Amino acid sequence: RWKDWAKNLIIFFSYIFNENIKGFDYLFDLFLVFLSFSILCSIVYIINDLKDLESDKLHSLKKNLKPLANGTFSVNFAKIILFILVTFLTFLIFINNLFYVHFLGYFLLMILYIFIIKQVIILDVLLLSLGYLIRLDIGSSVINVDSSINLLLCVFTLVLFVLFIKRYSEFLSQNNVRKSLNFYSSFLLNFLIISSAIFFILFSIYFIYYEKVILIMTLPFLIYNLVRYYNISIKKKLGEFPIEVVIKDKILLTNTFLILLIILILYF
Repeated sequence: RWKDWAKNLIIFFSYIFNENIKGFDYLFDLFLVFLSFSILCSIVYIINDLKDLESDKLHSLKKNLKPLANGTFSVNFAKIILFILVTFLTFLIFINNLFYVHFLGYFLLMILYIFIIKQVIILDVLLLSLGYLIRLDIGSSVINVDSSINLLLCVFTLVLFVLFIKRYSEFLSQNNVRKSLNFYSSFLLNFLIISSAIFFILFSIYFIYYEKVILIMTLPFLIYNLVRYYNISIKKKLGEFPIEVVIKDKILLTNTFLILLIILILYF
């Protein structure tokens, strides 16, 4: 699931949004941590897919998309790859003195999610969101700065927005493979989605005001992305796969790159 490695680009956020950090001295270290954390995420994905194999086979989309569910790879092959990745990651952590506390914390958090919290309404989304805050903080640790509270709040609320849309898409598909969906309603999920979007916009404005006012020019693009992402996720039924939503829609992808380009130009 290498496409999902894109989520780990959050590791670079503290570097990008920090005017006191100049040059490219930290980029190699950040890339090494990005690669190592992506391997950790792949380990978690394999464990999750092994755990959910039977339910994925009953899912209208996942039974065709996931390699274990559709029979592309066998369970034994997945276990071999899992062993190789764990061995390689262990080597990277100890040889390069990586931030094992962040790695261990994220792994334990995801194991808790996979085996217990996944079926608990709302708490499952909150737990997953914490994983993205770990990504941001590990990037801060690499460049030896404290994570910006404003940036943490922006990331947290944006992730909530995306994940609640994912739950809404699962709810609408009526696959009924996730027990927690039985406790959601269309009204509740829409309320959570809209609330997350509003808080994200408010925290973004707060961040812009106190960090760099000229970033206000990105706000219309951010709002447009929120609206378009919501519409595409629901209408095209892609909300269960956030990365696919961005990749497959050229306008959304272009607009996202434009936002990133503006940010990079303003900071560098």
